[in-house]
Amino acid sequence: MSDNLYSYEFEARSKDYEFDHRSSAPPNYEEATGAGSEMPTVVEFPEPRLVFPEPDFPASPPETHTINIGDIQVKTSSSGITSHEALLNKDPSLLHNFFLHHNTVPQLFVDIMGYHYDYITKRVRVTKPDGETEWRTKTERKKVVDFAMNLDASQYVLPSGVLHLTNPESHSHKDDCTIDNINQLFEAYTQSKNHLKEIRLEKIIQWDFEELTRAISYSIRSQGYPGKISISYRRENYKVKVISQSKVAKLYHSTLMSALCVLTCCCIIFWPIAHFYKDKLGENFRSTFQMSISTREWYDQNINSILNKI
Repeated sequence: MSDNLYSYEFEARSKDYEFDHRSSAPPNYEEATGAGSEMPTVVEFPEPRLVFPEPDFPASPPETHTINIGDIQVKTSSSGITSHEALLNKDPSLLHNFFLHHNTVPQLFVDIMGYHYDYITKRVRVTKPDGETEWRTKTERKKVVDFAMNLDASQYVLPSGVLHLTNPESHSHKDDCTIDNINQLFEAYTQSKNHLKEIRLEKIIQWDFEELTRAISYSIRSQGYPGKISISYRRENYKVKVISQSKVAKLYHSTLMSALCVLTCCCIIFWPIAHFYKDKLGENFRSTFQMSISTREWYDQNINSILNKI
């Protein structure tokens, strides 16, 4: 599973696939999230759902620098940004400013899909070891998408993210030095001599995803839909990563190295060794973003358009 998804799956209601759309009015939010609402059979969450603390440092940058943070070279992707800037690997104050500068609002999308499987039986001709041929029956499973939609909820993510460590007491450095706050985290990173060191900020959106999921799935079922339902909450621009400027780190993270590992199968040996050696800080380093709208309000605004696409 990709770590940018909060994903839920619901099993099909019956083996015989028949969908008689009822076109009934959607249930209200209380009914859709009540005791009769369906619970997902598969829940994939990349991040524990936590009650986030207040920030453990001032929101303003600690000091100014001669270098312009916006001029630092970064690699941008849909998931966020990555930088190998040498100065960020040496100066904890500059590193602090860099994360504040790039603590921009993440994007949030609600992906809803209904699907079922068709089983196709066909006869195929195969050659036996003795050279003779025979006909055999083969059954193939084909995924059929009944409906799929993508709703953009990014406009409701508030722009002020709060930087913090989720569990400071359990976040320890490899040198057995406990890291209690993010200032210590920046110090530990810049002082590390590890050639594969990296520090990562993950942006978390605080919303009641489980309750909204139950409401959406219940409403879809209320229309008579019997198939499988997948509801995912996809994030973009949710990572800020700083990686060692060393040649080893650049090679390790390069597309060329990934391709060589796949082609030569050396990844079976190389990746576990590199993963063990790598100094990966910031596994509990988060920025929490609130929503300007409740799940109830979002449901009321969007449920009719969702059901109209089924």
